[in-house]
Amino acid sequence: MAAEYDGAYQDIAASPGQIFTADGWFFQPSTYPLTEGNQVWLEVQFRNGGTPLALYKSAIIGTNNRRFPLDAWFNLQATNGYAGDFNTPIPNAY
Repeated sequence: MAAEYDGAYQDIAASPGQIFTADGWFFQPSTYPLTEGNQVWLEVQFRNGGTPLALYKSAIIGTNNRRFPLDAWFNLQATNGYAGDFNTPIPNAY
């Protein structure tokens, strides 16, 4: 299913100085494994209304880079940080 996006959206109000930890569990089924070119990652965006402030992403997995065993759960942590342009790296955080 290349070029498709599946995701969950959750809007949580935050105050300056609050600490967040973001991770997610993913299941790789043998009945529907990732196919060539498909990838999975966890992404957390921080916004002030509609203004992007920062983005944190997990490692990207898929058939072109990191692979995981079939019929297994794996955990991704959003620790790779980017500035509000979503391109400029910032220090990683947990």
